[in-house]
Amino acid sequence: MLAIYKNRYVENKKHYIELSIYGDYINEVNDLLIRDRNDVLREYSFAIKINSNGEGVAVIDESKLNDIPPSSYAIFLRYKGYNRINIRKKDISFYTTINSNLGLKIQ
Repeated sequence: MLAIYKNRYVENKKHYIELSIYGDYINEVNDLLIRDRNDVLREYSFAIKINSNGEGVAVIDESKLNDIPPSSYAIFLRYKGYNRINIRKKDISFYTTINSNLGLKIQ
């Protein structure tokens, strides 16, 4: 399973997180999970909708985010009830090589 962050935007006091999801268990993704890095017992679950192409959107109401105490959080997708995958951010950058050519770096 692989989940890649695509975009985030806010509209009508709701935060939308767009993801591309790949793998064998796309139909078994349960939710988006936000977990405190310092206290693994503190976690928050949010619904995610995924289409047949693996494009997913999680919608989080701003009032629910305001209820989460200050800390550092990791974000996962939970699938098959208890398995988790991290959400990756694909960084693409163009740069000039030593020989003044155009290069591309994908992380």
